[in-house]
Amino acid sequence: MIKTFWNIGRRYLTRHLWQSVLMVVGITLGVAVVVAVDLANASASRAFDLSTESVVGRSTHQISGGPTGLDENVYTRLRRAGVVDAAAPVVEAYVTSDQLGNIPVQLLGIDPFAEAPFRSYLGNVTSRDSAASGPGVGRLYTLLTQPGALLISTDLAQRYGLTACEKPPKDLGQENANCALTLKLDGKEKRAYIAGLLKPGDALSQRALNGLILA
Repeated sequence: MIKTFWNIGRRYLTRHLWQSVLMVVGITLGVAVVVAVDLANASASRAFDLSTESVVGRSTHQISGGPTGLDENVYTRLRRAGVVDAAAPVVEAYVTSDQLGNIPVQLLGIDPFAEAPFRSYLGNVTSRDSAASGPGVGRLYTLLTQPGALLISTDLAQRYGLTACEKPPKDLGQENANCALTLKLDGKEKRAYIAGLLKPGDALSQRALNGLILA
């Protein structure tokens, strides 16, 4: 019986070779399309999760003020009353910059003192010439005290040929072109500069920081 079925199959393939080939190709293309759609959906979902994680971090609850924002006194009262064990304020917006290819990037305003329980990005801040990661206390001091100071990832800086300023520039002139940024938001421009570089600790942090600016 096996030999008989084998002969029948061989004869059919011999007489209808191209039909059989097209059938196999059609099945292969169908499977490939299904796999491609699944991969695209998974990639989009993961990108959304990373974008969300870059803002909310490991938080479990959020208080959002909507487009008009939230009164700062609400955060102050929550912290003083001890309603929650840990809380961190965040101000976010999407900006563009000629120095960053005019691609929308997320600008995230944070409080470095309250960040540790939620995000670990500030643990690896480097200067322009430092290849190793470290606590970056000086860079965080600059971030807190100097107007226009920003932190971006090392990958983002390398992609667009940017560096961190050696020290806060009083006038962002041509000599500081590689560390100066002009941010555009709602038709307005704001001069800023790169105070330090964030070195991701893992692949997930690297992807999350690729489209993120910390202020």
